[in-house]
Amino acid sequence: MPATYFFDDDTAARVDSQLALATALRDAGVRDVVLRLSSLDDANRRSLVRIIQEITQLYSSASDGGPTAVEPEHPHE
Repeated sequence: MPATYFFDDDTAARVDSQLALATALRDAGVRDVVLRLSSLDDANRRSLVRIIQEITQLYSSASDGGPTAVEPEHPHE
């Protein structure tokens, strides 16, 4: 870890981002998705990124109790 991590906000943000990525890639499911995405063309990759962003926003709103809370498609009967 560079010494500037402790004194420079930009360096700290970059290192923190790299550490978060390394941590996420430890998950086999995340690795599988990344490997599959790498085989797609740019247009399809951008489409999937948009879908993931929308899902993340939906779940974020749902956890906050917001109006876009996700309801299950097949509620328990």
